Parts: sequence; structure tokens; C-alpha cells
Amino acid sequence: MWLPIYQMGDIIIALDYAPTEDGNTGQPLVIYSGEDYEILTDYDSFDEWLYTFLSYTLYPEENDDPPSLAAANHSYRSEIRAHLEHHIGPIAATFKREESDSSIDLLWLPPGDEHPYHALITSGLSDRPMDVPDGPRRAQRERAELMIMLPPDWQLSSKNLHSEQGYWPIVWLSMLADYAQGRDNWIAIGNLFPNGNPMTPIADTPFSGVTILPALLSHSHEFGTYRSKDGNRINIYCLMPLYAGEIELLNREGLEALLARFDAHHISGEIADPTRPDSSR
Repeated sequence: MWLPIYQMGDIIIALDYAPTEDGNTGQPLVIYSGEDYEILTDYDSFDEWLYTFLSYTLYPEENDDPPSLAAANHSYRSEIRAHLEHHIGPIAATFKREESDSSIDLLWLPPGDEHPYHALITSGLSDRPMDVPDGPRRAQRERAELMIMLPPDWQLSSKNLHSEQGYWPIVWLSMLADYAQGRDNWIAIGNLFPNGNPMTPIADTPFSGVTILPALLSHSHEFGTYRSKDGNRINIYCLMPLYAGEIELLNREGLEALLARFDAHHISGEIADPTRPDSSR
């Protein structure tokens, strides 16, 4: 049960009287009350929210965001891991980016009986909301993790991560995750990222860039749009490499036209298979 105590526009502050695991009640929630209700963030105690609210109200010059949206970053890593293992299978390894200042890790899920492909997925990208432009559905698009699916015969192991074949998916996942956390940056379905200007093939592949697809083409809706325990929506997007002709098609005719070409050429879901046909031909 929620008890509203404050409202500013579409933003409501309410007290949550559903007991936590520790038996506590009355934790403040920041709720968007527009077209779809969204819990933007929560606080451990009323004092924590009140302190944050007063600091933004009394000292606005020291703060960039409005008081109702002020929130600490939460870590969703353990929730994401459980979500992935439930829908795909066990996580075989976590790759730490030791040579980077980024805190985003990569998870590796090897092929299984029900999901015959490798999956590489970011972990930590959703801890911080992206700078999605203002709009009524902003809260539904500002948190995400990125995934790439590779054929079952892909030589992916901790021993060949620095080889051309083993490394380029990791490079692109890491690069786009870092981009998404940059100031005024975000990723969304249909975004296109060519490999350079002018475009050149990605190392050891026939592809010249990537696009972002929903993880709904080969997974259920429950997998691609995870709802965290604190109410935030986390989208799982797929990174799909494209031929140069497909990039031109996407720019010219849009995502629906590209996906229609995929269907016509019987291209399987979001599998990043360098041997697949070029759907633009």
C-alpha cells in the first residue's frame, strides 16, 4: 500500500507500507504518475529522502537534478545474473575489464540444450540510468543491458579473448556500454553504429557496423523487459552486426524493412553469424 505525501507535476512521493525483508515499513518511493506508473527510485528511510530533498531545495546551485528525481545508483547485478540463469542457463565466467576505468563486466553463458548459442551480456550498465531525452516513457527506456549471441561453434574461451575472432564482440559490447553511460548518450532499438566514417569491415568479419534490436525475436517478453525488485524496468537489447548494404537499407527504409529482409532470407533471430547471407541482396 502506498500513501502519497508530496506531488510535483507527474512526480509523486509516497510511503510504501509493504514490509521489507527486515520487516520495515514506510520507505519513501519516487513514482512517475503519467501514462504508466513507474517507480523511479526508492529510499531506505524517510530521513534519507528528506535529507536529499532539502539539500536540492536549499542548495540548488550545487545539484544538477530536481529533488524529486535525486537518487543514488543501485546495483542490479545479482538480479540480472539470476534473470539470465533462469531464462538462458548457467553463467560460465565473468570477464573483468582490468585495463579500463569502467565498472561494467561481461558475463558469458555457453550454449545449452534449449539455447544453442553463446551469449555475452553486460553486467552493470543498468546500475546507472542513461541520459534518455525527457518524455512520458523516459523511465521505461533509461536502464538497459547489452547482449550479443554467437553461433555454438564460436571459439570463445578465456584463452582466445585476444584473438581477432574471440575479441571483436567483446570490444563492441564494451565500447557501446561505455558510450551509453556517457553524458547525453543513450542506446535504443534501431540505433545504428557504423564502423568508422567511411565504413570499413569489423576485424575478421564481413560486417561494417551494428544495430540494436530487442531481445524479443528469440526470447520471451519476460526476458527482454525485466522488472527489478525496486520497480525499475531494465531492457535487454541485442547487438546485431550488419553488412554494409544492410546498414544502407536501415538508413534508407528503417528497421521494419530490415527485419522483413531478415525474415525473407530466413536469418535466425539476433545470432551474430558471419556466415549468414547479406539480406540487402
